[in-house]
Amino acid sequence: MNILVATDGSEHARAAVELLLRIPFPEETAVTVLAVLEEGAPFDAPERIASDSEREAFDEIHAARLEAAEKLAIGEADRLRTNGWEVSTAIREGTAWREIVAAAEEADADLVVMGSLQRDSPSRFLLGTIPKKVMRVLSCSVLLARPPEHEREADAPLRMLLAYDGSESSQRALARLASLAWDGGCEITVLTVLTVATTMFRRDILERLSDTWREHKRQAEADLESAAETLRAAGAKVETRLLEGDTDPTEELLEGAQLLDSDVVVAGHGGKSAFKQALLGSVTNQLIEYGPCSVWVVKNSE
Repeated sequence: MNILVATDGSEHARAAVELLLRIPFPEETAVTVLAVLEEGAPFDAPERIASDSEREAFDEIHAARLEAAEKLAIGEADRLRTNGWEVSTAIREGTAWREIVAAAEEADADLVVMGSLQRDSPSRFLLGTIPKKVMRVLSCSVLLARPPEHEREADAPLRMLLAYDGSESSQRALARLASLAWDGGCEITVLTVLTVATTMFRRDILERLSDTWREHKRQAEADLESAAETLRAAGAKVETRLLEGDTDPTEELLEGAQLLDSDVVVAGHGGKSAFKQALLGSVTNQLIEYGPCSVWVVKNSE
């Protein structure tokens, strides 16, 4: 497996590395740590240099920035090597999101890991424009990290919430989690949201009482238990949750993540029925934009 870790030294970028260290990817995993020298910094327009003194100042600033980026990438790479992975570093110059995408494509990355916020973002719940663009363009899976709401005990298990609806995309997310040897180091809640149509005549109540609804609920419960058994076989501690909500499953998912104090929400890219909106269009909008924790979006290529 190939993983690209994009870092800028920010709190959220450090959280991304710390989260990655807690996920038991195979020892043969290859990791590239990428740091990007962003365009737009002072003296980043060499064609405008008009004198030797300006050229000298430009060269000094560029060399200092390059050295800082290299030290940052090397430092994060050293942390990741503690997991026994093969780790390399890369430095690129240009527009950050374009360089991250290009580096991921060149490395044939299966997963891109990065902080969910830009360094200067004023709100911890505001997704930065760089992660948004990377998320939209990349065909591989993406893990966007946020620092935890509060400190965890050093030996606390990782808490994951898997959004599951039995669709092909959620089955891919399930298979990714089940492929990892958790050895008791993770608590996973598999969550399904059943939605009903609510009208002024309270047709939702009638729908809940119908034979069709009962069968739908029975099948969802069976699917949840089957998914749970798959994860238990990988060594994870698993519980299931079936929520009945209105026509906005994304809100139910966000509330579930908050209630369960999840470290990571895992979702397949795409979905059917109730989760179609939540896991396709809104993964990059509502779930990631407003979620209280890190988000791992498993796409087709992983």
